[in-house]
Amino acid sequence: MITTYNAHAQDGNSDVIFNKNYFAFADLSVTTMHPFSTPGFWTNMISSSGDSKYNYLSTSYKYQLNNLGTQVKGNASVEHFNFNSSGNLISAGGSIIHPIILTKQQQLELSSGADFIFLDRKTILQNKKHSQIQKINLTTNYKYNYKRKFWYNQLLSVYTGKGHGRDSSLKRRVDNKFFKITASAALRFKVVDNVYLDFLADAQYASKDLPELEYFTVNKNWGGRGFLANDVNGNNGASGTVELSKNYAINNKLLSSISPYGYVDMIKAQDKQNDIMSKGVSTGVGVNLGLINDLECKIEVSQPLLYKRTFRKRTAFALANKHKKAKVFLELTYNFAF
Repeated sequence: MITTYNAHAQDGNSDVIFNKNYFAFADLSVTTMHPFSTPGFWTNMISSSGDSKYNYLSTSYKYQLNNLGTQVKGNASVEHFNFNSSGNLISAGGSIIHPIILTKQQQLELSSGADFIFLDRKTILQNKKHSQIQKINLTTNYKYNYKRKFWYNQLLSVYTGKGHGRDSSLKRRVDNKFFKITASAALRFKVVDNVYLDFLADAQYASKDLPELEYFTVNKNWGGRGFLANDVNGNNGASGTVELSKNYAINNKLLSSISPYGYVDMIKAQDKQNDIMSKGVSTGVGVNLGLINDLECKIEVSQPLLYKRTFRKRTAFALANKHKKAKVFLELTYNFAF
């Protein structure tokens, strides 16, 4: 049995539900290989913000069923937040994953799962909101690698489920079934030795209104990195990123590697229910540092270039002052094992 510990601290973004600007938090994750003499992986994580307004606890277990690589996974998490709104978010789910080796360069992974989510929160106006979501999904993940010069990864997921909601201000219960499709693709080219060009795309389509927890929004690794989740979100959306990076190996007591990068991204989302369209373009630069004793550091500065939000086909505002400000992202990660 091998146990790996991962300590992680960052100044990052919050989710769309929390409606909060940047805040600092740290987490500790513990991964145990082959717990209780089983061919599985057990991961536990605890996370908290510096001001204790956000606390997170999760556990997951992945177990390999056979020699073909088929795995089952179960997970559960609890989040407590106290920003402009306060409450708890509880989720639990499970999935089965099966890999298919097509060729030496190609692999296809099929998975199916189910999730249950419960949100209980109180808004700044003291309105109590309760939401429940039950959903199932079918996902395909295709990977292609050509002689370490070209990499392609495509993920396609179909979700169907039902949401239940109750708002004390509306004095009524809201129930709705939903169906959505999400897709993402990552394409990497090796330009020359240690220089890489990445193209990233992410999209979501829903035939009708979605529960707020199922909205498409910004993703720190895919698109909209210069914005907050509550700036751009909706039922349908798409994002794209172009990123150029270079890796340097350094033989130094304090520094083992340095990888500077720069990117340009865009994001667009439509909120059908409120007839709101929002879009943004941002750019940024950053660096990944490999430090001593398995310590890693990431520093990124993102600058919004364009922001527009329209309500019923009328422009509400374009690049307001708060969206002009650059955002700094700092992350520290430390891995150690016993």
